[in-house]
Amino acid sequence: MSLTKDEKIWIESQFDELVKVAKRIKTEEDIALVRKAFDLANEAHSKMRRKSGEPYFSHPIAVAFIVAVEIGLGPKSIASALLHDVVEDTDYTLHDI
Repeated sequence: MSLTKDEKIWIESQFDELVKVAKRIKTEEDIALVRKAFDLANEAHSKMRRKSGEPYFSHPIAVAFIVAVEIGLGPKSIASALLHDVVEDTDYTLHDI
């Protein structure tokens, strides 16, 4: 099942919020790295749902917020959090990433 319009809007708002609250995202380069990971992971999981029915990508987003806010790590770790299930759960390979 593809994402609904409202889900797409919510997902995009989560990127904006993540960049806003991540204290270690400071440069345009940092934002570009996180954006690239966000977009790849979102695309990879775009047709997947959690058992609850919500988009699967809500999980990597939640992990990215934990990494950014609760642990206070930087853009590379945030990108890694967004991508952490891609190879395991989709047809994407490490080479793709």
